[in-house]
Amino acid sequence: MNRRISGTSRRIAGVVGVVAVVGSVAGCGGSSSSPAARLAAVWPHFRGDASNTGRAPATGATGTLFWTFQTGAPIFATPAVDGDGTIYVTSLDGYLYGINPDGTLAMRYHAGAGIEEAGPGIAPNGTIVFGADDHKIYDIDRSGRLRWTFQTSGISFSSPAFEADGTVVIGSYFQNPGVATTGPFDGKVYAIDLNTGKMKWSFQTNDAVGSSAAIGPDGTVYIGSNDGYMYSLNGATGKLRWKFNTHGIIESSPCLGRNGILYFGSKSNSVYAVNAASGALVWTYRTGDKVVSSPAITADESTVYVGSWDFNLYAFDANTGAVKWSFPTGQLGDPSPVIGSDGTIYYSSNTDQVTGKTPGHVYAINPNGTQKWSIDVDPLVFTSVAMGPDGTLYEGTLTGKLFAIH
Repeated sequence: MNRRISGTSRRIAGVVGVVAVVGSVAGCGGSSSSPAARLAAVWPHFRGDASNTGRAPATGATGTLFWTFQTGAPIFATPAVDGDGTIYVTSLDGYLYGINPDGTLAMRYHAGAGIEEAGPGIAPNGTIVFGADDHKIYDIDRSGRLRWTFQTSGISFSSPAFEADGTVVIGSYFQNPGVATTGPFDGKVYAIDLNTGKMKWSFQTNDAVGSSAAIGPDGTVYIGSNDGYMYSLNGATGKLRWKFNTHGIIESSPCLGRNGILYFGSKSNSVYAVNAASGALVWTYRTGDKVVSSPAITADESTVYVGSWDFNLYAFDANTGAVKWSFPTGQLGDPSPVIGSDGTIYYSSNTDQVTGKTPGHVYAINPNGTQKWSIDVDPLVFTSVAMGPDGTLYEGTLTGKLFAIH
């Protein structure tokens, strides 16, 4: 899940209203490539890869605004980026937008309702999958044509994950828009055939599912629920393997290390590391407030980064949970960190929750916890950055703008 603020989307939708789609363009024009090249998405969904490591294949942004693209309503979901640099982003105005690397519109598709937190995912076959407020999961090709829809019993706040054969794994949240704290909740995890749009299996949790799944090398599905449990499911059948109780809502999406440890946060104010095979606790750390941010793990798997509502980004020893450093933002930490190929951590934080006067920020942080640079963006940032093949960062805000940062 990208964030959850209990119906704020409905209250803020009127801030931007319905406006024209305008790209503020700088730099050179959009690129094109062969269909085969386009299939190699560089940031296919919310946390970047099947294990949700939060690691990006590029780096180099210096904190300079390149362009902004205005949608018609708030952006709650993290973009996906194709192999040719095309950015896909959803908005509460109900559109999936395809945006060229120069900030011009490539395509758009209007779903049957607004799109809240269900960030788009680029499937292995190159199509774009997302959920909308009409209780449907959509599969759209790159030209903007509908391939199929799948009917759920609730709105999806979960971004899609993809099994090795392309099976779409996605959670379902509440049944009625605008009542995120009262339900009724669907609470299912769905597995959908990518080719046909038919359900392969579903798994019922005891509350809403806003977490986005991590997929293990053996196909195991790991996903959290608002019932406080992290679930491990057989990816072929949906059968429960184990569940781990945090005694707090889990909106954080799990990160799976090659070391066999699963990392995630909980609204129990804690970060957890559990054995991915057994569900046994490895370590836990209690922060000063809720943890809805999703962890990222370094390439050498020595360090895990995750944000907290206590206004800090934390760096933990991946094996012991010892705090290496914390980086204070002074702002709410809903978003999730992204790690560039050189080890730079990119992290966005929200506007000040008390005054509302400060803008949101995107930070570049060195691996030792010192700031490299920061740039102001519009207030109310609940999405995480995505990265393009050239290292450009993309960040959406509740003013409906997508920021491209060089």
